[in-house]
Amino acid sequence: MFDYELFQNQLKTNFIGQNIKYFESTDSTNKQAWNLINLKIDNGTVIIASEQTEGRGRRGNKWFSLNNKSLTFSIALLKNTQIKRSVLALMTGLAVIKGIKKMIDIPCYLKWPNDIILNSKKLGGVLIETKGHNVVIGVGINVNEDYNDFNPEIKNQSISLKMNEKKSTEIELLLAHILNQFELLYKKNNDKIIKEWLEYCFHINKEIQFHNHGKITKAIFKSINNDGCGIVNIDNKEILISSGVIEL
Repeated sequence: MFDYELFQNQLKTNFIGQNIKYFESTDSTNKQAWNLINLKIDNGTVIIASEQTEGRGRRGNKWFSLNNKSLTFSIALLKNTQIKRSVLALMTGLAVIKGIKKMIDIPCYLKWPNDIILNSKKLGGVLIETKGHNVVIGVGINVNEDYNDFNPEIKNQSISLKMNEKKSTEIELLLAHILNQFELLYKKNNDKIIKEWLEYCFHINKEIQFHNHGKITKAIFKSINNDGCGIVNIDNKEILISSGVIEL
């Protein structure tokens, strides 16, 4: 169950998360968000589920989540014209690691374009979907999982807050801290968001690999531009990458 009082006591926002829809189990919080948008929900509504049975990551990948152990939620932004979709993904990742630091004070980092990293392993991710000017931001974070809880496909590349801290984290408090940070960042312009994101990126000036026209290409990751595209150096030439998965 979700402790609304615990959550609301910590929430400091004006509109993000002021309306919250909780599901014991759902196929996807993003799907629920789009269904609710059609029913005219408030801007900034947050949809959270204790269990997500068909969670999706980027590029159609499955997002594994465990009942009452993962934090899986979506934010519905209506008529968003303030921040570009690509920058929203960066901003949301930034809100997650700042929220974690406020609550637990551990250093997490960001991997372009949407991964949250702890101890060089994946702690969480972000999925942005748009229809017109409406945006749904899906977030998945490994919170109270143990090593053996993870699916064999991902267990060696994944980590949870509990594995790092050796104790459980109250999901309601963590969600409130993340939403507080999200609203603060949402008030900033793209330039400020990107500047702050770069401070937490853990692969600046490091060699990466990415898929380029069907081939795996090596490059040095240099920065991101004002549209949130990655800037990489290949044979002393800088090129932009706008999507895809990079590997270190």
